[in-house]
Amino acid sequence: MDEEQQPLKLNVGGMIFETLPDTLAKVPSSKLSRILIGSEPTIQQTGAREYFIDRDGSLFGYILDFLRTSELLLPSDFYDYDLLQKEFEFYELDPVSCTLETLQRKNKSEILEIRYIRKGSGAFFRVFGSSVETIYDLSSQITTHVEKTSFKPWVSVEKKNPTFAQKLSFHDLVFQCGSNLNGKGQQVNM
Repeated sequence: MDEEQQPLKLNVGGMIFETLPDTLAKVPSSKLSRILIGSEPTIQQTGAREYFIDRDGSLFGYILDFLRTSELLLPSDFYDYDLLQKEFEFYELDPVSCTLETLQRKNKSEILEIRYIRKGSGAFFRVFGSSVETIYDLSSQITTHVEKTSFKPWVSVEKKNPTFAQKLSFHDLVFQCGSNLNGKGQQVNM
């Protein structure tokens, strides 16, 4: 292996990383790529093929993996999206911005609460959610079929048309799970 392809050592915030020059050259306009031609003043050369970068070493591992694989792979419990975004910006790896925003929304914790409500002879489920997208998705997927039993022995069940969940606000929806009949066997609207 010729000297140009020998691994480089990067000390990033006290953490040591080794990588090949081809990995750093993946994004030619980045600061990391400019190390190879010696034109990046914010990165200090400390020895032959050794450099010091005064940045967060724990986040640099994700950046180096991104350069190696062209994918941003983060653990499921990762929450430092804003800090990682700043690191990508420092290294001038801008195309990752949209990916980070998407991952942050996707991995954000969500609260979903389902309540069972009984009013008279009717019963309802009310779903509260912290994500508008989840409530929107649920409202298009939940349908209920209201059935009522008949007192005639030859007819056991009369099926009604499906009813869809009512979206009360951006964060909750309600759907009926039982019938609310008056004394004459007619449906009562609530």
